[in-house]
Amino acid sequence: MGGLIESFRTVPRSFARLVACPMRSGRRGGYFRAARASWALVFDDNGEIMKSLHFMPRWRMICLLVCLLSTAARADSPLPVYGVAASSSYPGYAPQNAVDGNPSTMWNAGTTGTAQPFLQLDLGSEISLSRLELVVSQYPSGATTHQLVGYTNSWVAVNLGSFSGYTYEGLTLVVNVTNPTPVRWVRIVTTYDPSWVAWFEVRAYRNVPVGSLSASPTQCAVPYNGTFCSSQVLLQAGISAGAYGRVWVAEAPAGAPELGGWVFDTALGSTYVGWIREGRYRFDLREGATSSGQLLQSIYVTGVRAAPPPPPAPKLFGYFGTWQPGFVDSINDTLDHTNFVWASPFLDRTSLKAMLGRSDVSKVMLDGFGILYGSATCGATTKLVYFDGSCTPTDQPQLPTASQRYQYLISQLSPSEYRKIAAVFPIDEPDIQAGVTDANLAAAKQVLVQAASALFPSTGHTPAFALLYSWVAVPMTGQVTPKGAGAADWVAFNCYPVSYGSATSVSPSLCGIASDPAGIGTILNRFERLKALVPNKKYFLVAETALKTSTDNAQGRSWLATNLTSLRQAALADPSVLGVIGFNWRGLDPAYDVSQGEVWKGPALLQGAPLDFKAKVIQEGKCITRGQCP
Repeated sequence: MGGLIESFRTVPRSFARLVACPMRSGRRGGYFRAARASWALVFDDNGEIMKSLHFMPRWRMICLLVCLLSTAARADSPLPVYGVAASSSYPGYAPQNAVDGNPSTMWNAGTTGTAQPFLQLDLGSEISLSRLELVVSQYPSGATTHQLVGYTNSWVAVNLGSFSGYTYEGLTLVVNVTNPTPVRWVRIVTTYDPSWVAWFEVRAYRNVPVGSLSASPTQCAVPYNGTFCSSQVLLQAGISAGAYGRVWVAEAPAGAPELGGWVFDTALGSTYVGWIREGRYRFDLREGATSSGQLLQSIYVTGVRAAPPPPPAPKLFGYFGTWQPGFVDSINDTLDHTNFVWASPFLDRTSLKAMLGRSDVSKVMLDGFGILYGSATCGATTKLVYFDGSCTPTDQPQLPTASQRYQYLISQLSPSEYRKIAAVFPIDEPDIQAGVTDANLAAAKQVLVQAASALFPSTGHTPAFALLYSWVAVPMTGQVTPKGAGAADWVAFNCYPVSYGSATSVSPSLCGIASDPAGIGTILNRFERLKALVPNKKYFLVAETALKTSTDNAQGRSWLATNLTSLRQAALADPSVLGVIGFNWRGLDPAYDVSQGEVWKGPALLQGAPLDFKAKVIQEGKCITRGQCP
């Protein structure tokens, strides 16, 4: 009420009536009513006027004033008095009258200041005071002198201040206390007064300590799939010397168990909190050791949930040998989870055009075997060659050069069909093929460039030149350049430790069979090595997706699943990787899964128990090509 009393101090008591009530957030409202007009005031926690509504009719003023609940006592409320005593009292004017809150009653010493009478208040415990207010009862008016003395629990005297000046009936003396020493008893001693010493009211106000509370940061990020902020928040609190306070969680998101608890005290000074959830927290610094202590400062900390990352950009996924005219066509078996067809047309340009004309085929890897490289008769010998015109191809039509054969194959394509050829794969594992050289690989690359210029200049498109090495071309030590690396646009290598369980074409120590059964660590380490040996290219990863019949068991299928998932994760995380190719040669058509006397079983024959690898391949393919990741 101190703020209200101060506000109306100049209003004569005979013309005013003051009414106040507690309001939410510690606010108090009051109104002053005169003969024909009313004023409404709302005060903040410091007693400052926040709003003023004036010249309102009295009936509206009565409707306007609403009292709301306040849970904490105001700092400027008078302290409760637990006992009162006096040096003397005139009959009917007991010391209790000076602390009863009734301005019409008084204590009267029955003697003047020459006897140095005193009134003594017991505050119940040691408290640091900010001021004393004394409402004078005096006749006649005149000069008075008063000394204010406090006493500790040990009855050590503390000088609280003094007053000397002209006083009169009804005057409120305000004595500001500058000594912060806590006292339990307050004694008002009058040393000079022209009349009997008397007080209508005596009020003591506590010295509210100054507190500081800060948070860094005030906003933190909660991972989209997490519970708490990924970084801790530093809370720091301070309080006036000699005082004590605690920091409390006054507001928290629904269900947060920390709500209502205290975090740390001012003796500690600071702490880190790592339990900020999504939502807003309010931390209160309150004096003392309870949550009902005087509120000194509040701060807010907000946990903001991060948006989920966008789905990974679609990348390529397909299988070796998905389409070969007259032999295998697994396109329909793979369209729901792939976006890349590995096509082996040889020189069947009619079938190639029909396949590229399908609306559900978007990208094709053109296998160059039989187009750029293949079987030819060189004198009395038939062998694998690059078609440079020096030998006679064994197939029909017997076009002698790679350029003639490639242009013959694509000459009937429309521009849109031609653009679907994303890359050309000239020959498998060129590093271990005796008839393949750096020179003829470079020449094969130029065949693609020249055909694009001659047949489809308006498209601005030339298929990428893709090389797939064996793991031997990527040694983990030494500085070598794999064959044809200078001409390559896309680069990959293969390593199949599970399929070749007895190391018929790979070494256990090099391809990870002994220490890394699924070969994941070795494959990815060697892939990083490939990027170092052949830098600044686009890459694709080759996943083993087939088993020999003898290794088709729970362990073998688990190895395949682990291999594929790890390579998928690596492909999505690496911007330089275009995608993943599954090596099971015939897609998902079971009719071709075991062919030409081979004993490989691809996904189509690896269904059901003990692990449905076909379902796993489809799941990973959808993740790579459509962002539908588990």
